[in-house]
Amino acid sequence: YLKKQIIKNNKVKEEFDEVVKSVEEQYIKKNYNQEITLTSAAEYAGVRPEYLSRVFKNETGITVSKYIEETRIRNAICLMKENKMKIYEISQIVGYNSEHYFSRVFKKMTGMSPKKFLQKQ
Repeated sequence: YLKKQIIKNNKVKEEFDEVVKSVEEQYIKKNYNQEITLTSAAEYAGVRPEYLSRVFKNETGITVSKYIEETRIRNAICLMKENKMKIYEISQIVGYNSEHYFSRVFKKMTGMSPKKFLQKQ
């Protein structure tokens, strides 16, 4: 019985890993610049939003929305280092409709405003 339970647990773990990997690598990283919701990510993975939310948090330690924010800000930083673009242009490219909201999220994650970050470059 114990051996069957271990095998079952391993299959569940593999399923969790596959769902999270699919959402992370194939959906969020390719679509971060568009509107992404927990529901749309779950639909992509073929699971219920509540299931994705729980599994994603258990596997990564962060929520789906936090992962999306981090992905967007990492990409914004790359754009800021590589290009001489305006902040509003970068915010739109990485999926934010509001430059103000982008600036708030950026500052929360990096400790400085996008303007200060650009000045240091």
